[in-house]
Formats: sequence, structure tokens, C-alpha cells
Amino acid sequence: MFQSPKSKSRSARPPTTSPTVSMGQRLDAHNGWTSGFDYLRVVLAIAVIGWHSVFTSYGVYYEADVYASAIRPFLYPILPMFFALGGFLVTASLFRTKSFGEYLLLRVLRFFPALVVVVVITAVVVGPLVTTDSLRAYFESPKFFSYFLNAFGYFEAGLPGVFAENPTPDIVNVSLWTIPWEFGGSILLYGLVMCNETARTKWLAIVSVATMILLPILAVATHNEATLYARPPGHLLVLAMIGGVCFYYFRYRIPFNFVLFVISVVVSALLCAKAKTAYLAPIPITYATIYLGLLHPSRVWFMKRADLSYGIYLYGCVVQQTLMFLVPALRVWWANWIVAAWLSALCAAGSWYLIEGPILRRKRQIIAGVLGTKASGPATTGGRARAAVRPGGYNPIYD
Repeated sequence: MFQSPKSKSRSARPPTTSPTVSMGQRLDAHNGWTSGFDYLRVVLAIAVIGWHSVFTSYGVYYEADVYASAIRPFLYPILPMFFALGGFLVTASLFRTKSFGEYLLLRVLRFFPALVVVVVITAVVVGPLVTTDSLRAYFESPKFFSYFLNAFGYFEAGLPGVFAENPTPDIVNVSLWTIPWEFGGSILLYGLVMCNETARTKWLAIVSVATMILLPILAVATHNEATLYARPPGHLLVLAMIGGVCFYYFRYRIPFNFVLFVISVVVSALLCAKAKTAYLAPIPITYATIYLGLLHPSRVWFMKRADLSYGIYLYGCVVQQTLMFLVPALRVWWANWIVAAWLSALCAAGSWYLIEGPILRRKRQIIAGVLGTKASGPATTGGRARAAVRPGGYNPIYD
């Protein structure tokens, strides 16, 4: 079993004589799980819909102009924040799993059931209703079959004749492009922490620092200015995920401090204002993200019953493109955002109660059946996991 750095690594947990509260101590004070992470995931998913409201209402060229404008520093961090949060939480999950097989299956069960369903619904239900091609041509097209590669984490943008007359034509669900990066990053994370406890800190630091130095240099050297000013590239998102990994591993050495949070927000905005300095932003972005996640406001009623963030993210763009096709009057960014956010939340609720929730409640039994091991994890009552006090805490979504 992977041992949490909380319990073994001296480099990760210093003596607790300092009056400053660390991120690790803050996490422990709430049994390893704070409601800020729940709220932050939902807010970021809705923020992605907000950004896509520009993309789907006015088109790709308008989006590029906005990315080069003064509001760039407020838009650019959205996806890196998602990845920083994911790196932090997935690392916590990794340290609580018994084997790579268990860890891999946890990731598969979290990523793919809902992804497969949204891909099938889009291709088999939405596509035939809105395509400009004949149904025979639609179902015989190679593009129809290649779209199902999205269900396996390989991004394919379009379906035959679907949304061909929208402001952003021939792109069905642009949100899916990040799935391969996030799933692949969570698997590569295993390689960073599979070494023994003594070497882990050294290699984690070496790999992280080397990556954060070399990737920006390569990106700036090999991309032209127009490419750099596009949406955050996948390798920058991986940098943010690595930041989340490091913040979890060294959480007992990183202070939980409001002043540092404000400084991180300001520095992130300054760095994201320019394309070439944005590659230096993952560390301050990660600090701001994890600080917000470690806040612990009271959960509103729907937050206690479901996690809609993944469903909102998966369905958001295809809902927006469908709205732009059916109701051209909504091709205004704020109207698009409001209506699409509510409809995406309804789709996400269906995904949670019919797909994600039932699978996640039975994930220990599924893993035990696949691996031939005894089911482990917290007890359940009425299909819901009881609160569990464990090293690093219990995460009902990532564990």
C-alpha cells in the first residue's frame, strides 16, 4: 500500500511547533475533506460554460481576439485551476490505494462511464436530430464512427453535418479535448510516486522542477505568437497538475495563509496577461486553487446529495451548440451562459443519479470483483458513504 507522506516522509511533514497553520493541518482538521473542493469544482465547470458562451455564440476568431484582450488574465487560469485541483486530490487518492490496479480502476470508474454515455447520446440522439446530412449519409460517414473514439479518451471534434451552420461550425463538444490530458496525467502520476519513500521526495522535486523549466522553453521556442495566445495548451495543464501533486506531497510545509492567497491571485493575473509568462503561472495558480478548496463553508442541500461538476463539464458545450442551432436568438454570451448552465446542470443531475452515483457507490465491490480481492473502503448506509477518519481523509469522488 502506498504510504501517505503524512505518516512517513520527514521532508513532507516538519515539526508542528510553528504557529502558522499548514495546508496539511487544515486538511486534517476537517478529516481530510473540505467543502471548498466541492464548490470549486462546480464553479469552475460553470466558468468553463461561461467561456464557451463566447466561443459558441460568436465563433473561433472572436474567441482569439478575446484571449488577446485585457480580460485574458481572468479567463486563462480556469482550466489550469481544474488541473491543479485534480492533481492535489488524485495524489491524495493514490496514497490511499493498495495497488496500481486499484488506482487505475478508480480513475477508469470516475472518468469513463459518464464520458461514454455523453458520447453515445451526442452521436446517436443529438446528431441525427440536427445534422444537415441525410440519416443514411450520417450513419455511414467515417466521422460518425471516429467520434466514438472520444469515449476512449481520444479527442474527435465533429460529427457529419452537425452544427455546420453554427457560429463555431463542425465542433460538437470541445470540452472533451482535456480528458486525455487529465486521465493521462493521473496515470503518469503513478510514476512520480511509485519509488520508495526515501527517493520519492528527491525525484518528485527533480521531475517537477525540470518539467516546469523545460516545457516552457520548448513551448516558447516551437510555437509562434498566434499559437501561444490561444487557449491554454495541454502541456501547460500538465504543469498545473504537477503543481497540485507537489502541493499535496508538501502540504505540511506550505502555509494556509490569506495574504499568500491574495499575492498568488495577483501574481497569477500578471503572469497570465502575457502568453510567454503564462508558463510561470502554475505555482501561484495552484496555491490560489488549493487555498479556496481548503475553505469549508456549509454545504447547500444539492451539494450534500450529488457532485454535478463532471456532468456540467461534459454536457456544457454540446448543450450550448444545440441551443445555438435551435435558438439563434440566444447567440449572446450572457443569455447563452445562463440558459446553458441550467440545462447542463439538469443533464449533470441525470448523469449523477443514473450513471456516476450508482457506479461510485459500488466501486469497491467492482474493483474487488475485477482484481479478485476483498472489498475495502468505508462502510455504506443507504448507498451513501459514511464519514471516515483516515490518514489524508476519505474523498468520496476520487477514492
